Amino acid sequence: SKADDRAGAKVALIRAVELDPSYAFACHRLFDLHLEDKEPAEARTVLGHLQRHDPGDWTATHEVEWFAAKGDTQAACQSLARLLDITEHEWDAVDRAVEAMVKAKMAEPLAAQLDRSITSLLA
Repeated sequence: SKADDRAGAKVALIRAVELDPSYAFACHRLFDLHLEDKEPAEARTVLGHLQRHDPGDWTATHEVEWFAAKGDTQAACQSLARLLDITEHEWDAVDRAVEAMVKAKMAEPLAAQLDRSITSLLA
């Protein structure tokens, strides 16, 4: 079944990350699964590996998702600002971060942060 496949994949990803916490592909996918499964402590651990070993656009997106899921608007905005500052053309990552904040009912602070970030990019 699909649920069994997902569970098996998750077990394999957990094992891969235990063996090599710098394995970015496994960490990104495992973070998604932990967040989808409402496992914040596990998601936070994997996010720590990503922050150490792959501190780019998608890790910043995961930070936004993490803080949005926790309801921490200020930290989500700070992570979004960092993402907008470092991204070159990774618009899928930006889109996903924006989506996470909208889903967490943070549309107003999101709009304000986008406004600040765009203003500073144009300065």
